Amino acid sequence: TLMEIWSLTRFPEGEERDAPPPPEVWAHDDPRWPPIPTQDFSNLPRQQQGLHTKGFEYMRLSQGVEGHIGNFHRTIDGFLRELPYEKLLPALQAVNVNPLDRPVVDLGI
Repeated sequence: TLMEIWSLTRFPEGEERDAPPPPEVWAHDDPRWPPIPTQDFSNLPRQQQGLHTKGFEYMRLSQGVEGHIGNFHRTIDGFLRELPYEKLLPALQAVNVNPLDRPVVDLGI
């Protein structure tokens, strides 16, 4: 299994930036992992066991509570498809708010 985790840093406009370092491969039990990924890793064996349980067919996000995740992913997909800014802006404004427990909505993209 490969997991990619990014840490982003904002730089002041005009400030020189070094080239990003090449990716590193860390073992799941590497002590350099921050607390949250470490907690997530500890849950993975139980999650995998549940996903392979007889009778489990598929998983989907909750329509009413986890809709924000799907909305956000569709907005990112819009950026990856290089949709025009005018079309992406309303979607970005719709997903860049709290609370996170929002329903799936039509983003127009």
